[in-house]
Amino acid sequence: MDHSRWYCCAQYGGGSLILVQTSFFLGCNDYFLYQYTPLSIKSERNYRMHYLFYILHLLGMSVVIISASYLLWKNDAAGELRKKIALTLVSASHLQLLTGFILFFLMLSDVNHMKIGIKMLLAIELSVFATILKKKISSGQTPNKFILPTILLTGVTITVIAFLL
Repeated sequence: MDHSRWYCCAQYGGGSLILVQTSFFLGCNDYFLYQYTPLSIKSERNYRMHYLFYILHLLGMSVVIISASYLLWKNDAAGELRKKIALTLVSASHLQLLTGFILFFLMLSDVNHMKIGIKMLLAIELSVFATILKKKISSGQTPNKFILPTILLTGVTITVIAFLL
């Protein structure tokens, strides 16, 4: 893609409007406005990488909420199944934490640092509680009855902060 013909003419909260010369596309010398969303992602490769990590981040959070809900409401699950679901919960919480940090550093200049800081602290809390739960289930002990509701509530809180605030 030849970016030498792109001129940024206006910026707004989540992106910018770019003036593109139509000779680049159609062979004439007119100009039109093109909406380009990510300001800090300079190349097409970084743009794709951002969306890959974003999808992995959303996948991790959905797996956290689904597996915590299953463990909370299906107390009669077999011991081996509970161990596998607890391992999935821990893996998903660590995936969410890791991709959250990566996304933060990819979009460092375009994020609300207060919101991201709160989300990161909650994600660390979620990962710690998920790890404690997995260790208790793996060793055959009964976990504290407040760990699963805390994991589920923290996951839902992170999701609400991400999409509503």
